Amino acid sequence: MASPSRPANTSADGQVANDTPEGPTLIEETIALWQPYSDRKLTAEDARQMIVNIVGFFDLLNEWDLQKRKRESEKPTDPLPEESRKR
Repeated sequence: MASPSRPANTSADGQVANDTPEGPTLIEETIALWQPYSDRKLTAEDARQMIVNIVGFFDLLNEWDLQKRKRESEKPTDPLPEESRKR
């Protein structure tokens, strides 16, 4: 999965743009969530990488699920109900 060169809400000079007047951006929320677990000050780039990684993780889980469902749908079905086979 290709990652963007910078998050959509980051300006060319690297400053995080607050594009929602109602509240913090996803970058700011990510920093607020993970900062208590870090020994160093997290940056917008750190948050962007975290977001890209978690999106990639869930994309992979989704891909695996789709592959599993496809395999299961391609399995031959048993034409006889189980009760008929017991006789």
